[in-house]
Amino acid sequence: MPQEIRHVSEQELVGFLQGLIRIKTVNPPGNEEEAARYVAERLGREGMDVEVRVVSPGRANVVAWLGGRSETPALMLNGHLDTVPLGENDRWDADPFGGEVREGRLYGRGASDNKGGVAAIFMAALAVHRAGISLPAPVVVTGVMGEETGGTGTTALLDEGIKPRQAIVAEWTSASRIALGYRGRLSITVETRGRTAHASRPHQGVNAVEHMTELVLPALKEYVSNLSFIPHPAFLVNGPTLAVTMIRGGVKANVVPDLCRAELDLRLAPGQDPAQVGEGLAEVVAGVQAAVPGLEVKLDVGGRKTPFVTSEDTALVQVLAECIREVTGREPAYIGKTGCSDGNVLAERLPGVPVVAYGPGNGSGHSPNEFVEVQDLVACTRVLATAIPRLAERGG
Repeated sequence: MPQEIRHVSEQELVGFLQGLIRIKTVNPPGNEEEAARYVAERLGREGMDVEVRVVSPGRANVVAWLGGRSETPALMLNGHLDTVPLGENDRWDADPFGGEVREGRLYGRGASDNKGGVAAIFMAALAVHRAGISLPAPVVVTGVMGEETGGTGTTALLDEGIKPRQAIVAEWTSASRIALGYRGRLSITVETRGRTAHASRPHQGVNAVEHMTELVLPALKEYVSNLSFIPHPAFLVNGPTLAVTMIRGGVKANVVPDLCRAELDLRLAPGQDPAQVGEGLAEVVAGVQAAVPGLEVKLDVGGRKTPFVTSEDTALVQVLAECIREVTGREPAYIGKTGCSDGNVLAERLPGVPVVAYGPGNGSGHSPNEFVEVQDLVACTRVLATAIPRLAERGG
């Protein structure tokens, strides 16, 4: 692997990522403004057009431009500055905010999700700037806040009027893979309310826990299992899935419970409409409530993310694939992501605009000892630096 990334060295790239990791941006509370200013200062002293846009106190996006500014740039490169919490510290073998490099891996919270991607897109942009390449149309590079809790930062940029014609979110794929899309999501809360009674006389009460576990949840799972969808070959998990992630209920060991609350995570396959699925869930819940006298069932559906897939035939995918072949010598593979990202926000808010994910990293994000392979970081940055001028031309 060559050590130079067209005017950005491997050492400089690694150092930039280490600096990002050492800024704690665990969300909540976020603190992304400090990271945004770190990026802006680094690029600004090179003469790049870069600005920090505060979204709320202590929380900000950083926006850099190549080839001038435009409300409709040819390309957006987007990565998020916030990270998830650490979990238990004693499960980490490395300092989660140290950016230690060991045996070719750089460790730290956000190394893979998503500060490695942020480093790749901004250093790729810096490489293009240093090379003095004249772009035929503007390109915008954005480091955003609030991705881990719903996409607040990217939504703010869209509300401010930035509407790119193509977009790459720098979520992890590895250097030779392109993610064509993401599944969607519904965040579901279900509450059952019944009536307490002495546990020795359960017939005198309405058991909220039993009705939740024996009626409501099985009915919702059956509904999801019967949803129609068209499998897409890029997705390892290509259908909808429903997971019960939290459940609470009960008053005392010898009391029939009158309240139970469950949190569910529903992932949707490309082509499925979150609004339509939400309506179906409501009908299921209403049916259960009508069948049980004295039982009240409340459903709240939020966190809606629409699934999407971008065609391999788009210029965005074809150019990125071409650059992967040139830089890595490998044939690109196409995948679909099981989770969600700001890619969902962009695809939903900008209908018809091609969106893909491409960036360094692996499945260690959200886990102890999160890491990114340095070679993967270098290769992705080189691919993106090669792709930016070509995509600016194709999207202009």
